[in-house]
Amino acid sequence: METLERVVCINLDVHLYTGRRKLRLDDLKAVSGDQIPPSQLASLGAKRVCNPRDLDPMERIKKQAERLCEEVGMRFLRGGIYLVAKEEATGIRERLDEIMARGREACEAFLEAYEERTESWVRENPEWGSMIRAAIVPVDVVRGRLNFGYQVFEISNPRDDAGSASGLGAVVDGLGARLFREVAGPARKLWERSLRNRDDVTQKAVGGLRRLLRKLKCLSLVDPRVSPLVTWAEDGLDLLPVNGRIAGNDLKTLESIVFLLSDPDKTLEMAESLLYGRVAATAWEGEDTPDPAPASAVEDEDVDEGEGDLPSDPRRQEERQPEGWFY
Repeated sequence: METLERVVCINLDVHLYTGRRKLRLDDLKAVSGDQIPPSQLASLGAKRVCNPRDLDPMERIKKQAERLCEEVGMRFLRGGIYLVAKEEATGIRERLDEIMARGREACEAFLEAYEERTESWVRENPEWGSMIRAAIVPVDVVRGRLNFGYQVFEISNPRDDAGSASGLGAVVDGLGARLFREVAGPARKLWERSLRNRDDVTQKAVGGLRRLLRKLKCLSLVDPRVSPLVTWAEDGLDLLPVNGRIAGNDLKTLESIVFLLSDPDKTLEMAESLLYGRVAATAWEGEDTPDPAPASAVEDEDVDEGEGDLPSDPRRQEERQPEGWFY
């Protein structure tokens, strides 16, 4: 299968210690009816044996590794496996090596101070000290649960004795639609946080879109519909100024591209129309674009929106609909 010959899989083999243990009935036997553990200590049947802030450095490093793979790759099958074009693999591996080294350093720092951290947590929650101590596991057990690593491997599509392709073929055939869904989540966030109801934006908003297009471009090999869509969007961005704020018709162009990418169904429709020449590469004369898909309808992937901290004007009662260059 040609697509599989041009990609590699990267498996993020990262395991973190949660610092949580099951909250048992025995833990609450000595508790009066009006006394319950505070939320920072116990919730939903689980209790924490250390301060969750102590685990934050390792969690942040894990998320950095995930964001790196999501920049130019897409999730594949299950777990922490990402599909990445072979030409992108070397650069990702170099950066992953650095991230994983920092992750292992963070693990060692946590383990060296493990006993001190758990005792500090007991002191912060003296009335629940016995419950916490009873749940603390030895440091060597925690060490065995921590890992920062990754593997890179290639896959093939085996055939059964009758020569029929395995079920993996169906997964590969659906990668294009899945890719559009992955991009829709960050595009929706970019629209909501940086573009919706704005009169002008900075170049950071353009940068957020370019990162999404880079992901699409790097994975254009998974579906022939992706490349014409990327070309169409990049042609639109080429119309924008490279310095200063984006406003007026330039802003509408930017809005239109992001607005479309936020709806995976419309993105797929547009990509097919471009591929088969049903619309020109520089104009789209179709129906009005509907509202972006709700956040729950697309996969929620993080993206650096650049201007996400700028609030929209609460005085505006109606959302401005984009009137971009392809309308």
